[in-house]
Amino acid sequence: MTLQHGSDVILKIGDGAETETFATLGGLRILNMQFSSAPAIHSGPGTDGWQVVADGIGSRSLTISGEGWLTESSSETNLRSVAFNNTLRNMQIVFANDDVLSGPFRITRYERQATQEDPVRYQLTLTSAGAITYTAA
Repeated sequence: MTLQHGSDVILKIGDGAETETFATLGGLRILNMQFSSAPAIHSGPGTDGWQVVADGIGSRSLTISGEGWLTESSSETNLRSVAFNNTLRNMQIVFANDDVLSGPFRITRYERQATQEDPVRYQLTLTSAGAITYTAA
């Protein structure tokens, strides 16, 4: 198995059009994904007082945080606009092996950092806002 590097992960954002086009915002140097699942729990007749976790139902969420460099100033403008306007957007995370994670997300944290010597970096956290798909290459 070939090792995958964080620098090989690409973040893309949809334009919201009927036939959606995705623009590359930049690479993600650091990526953290957290999948959460809250099961549907019930108890009642026939459970003898024990809680029962229902199979296949409940709420799920995906949180992605990362940092990287933006590809150009229009990318930063687009990202900032979506964050400031609290807009849901379809996003894609493209991994080094061309697997794609995609779906609607809200930007729940956005930061920009710059030093005198280095390119401007961004940090963000995306929180799922609907069904997320993972497509293997």
